[in-house]
Amino acid sequence: MSELYTAVVNLEISEISFCGNLHTAGGIYLLASSITSLLTVTMFTLKFWFVVLIQQYSIVRSSILRTDCVFVGPVFKLCLYLDGWLNTCVAIERTVNVSKGVNFDKKMSRHAARWVILILPIFIMNYLNIQLTNVIPSISVVI
Repeated sequence: MSELYTAVVNLEISEISFCGNLHTAGGIYLLASSITSLLTVTMFTLKFWFVVLIQQYSIVRSSILRTDCVFVGPVFKLCLYLDGWLNTCVAIERTVNVSKGVNFDKKMSRHAARWVILILPIFIMNYLNIQLTNVIPSISVVI
């Protein structure tokens, strides 16, 4: 549970740091990354307690296992992938900023960052959906 408290403190510090820096796309990406980091730690804590409770009690209903496989796992993967891609977007934005120099358009970059933050989870969920369709039939056979 201490990692969850640490993640909440990290989010608060990130909000204080990046809210004043939202005039650049990098600040928007970093704020979104800190929010996804909090979600990742939350999902990790939830997954940890799922595993602990499943190991403690040998009689577990299949609906609990299915919830873990269908909801917790994919959301955890979504948060992990989204955080990695947002950090990649920061690097790309900084590279484009350096390469364009004074001709860099901050307004267009902020606009593109907002669209990327909205569209990126859809692409990641589509990728995870492809993975889930391959995993779900094998789960029903095991349970």
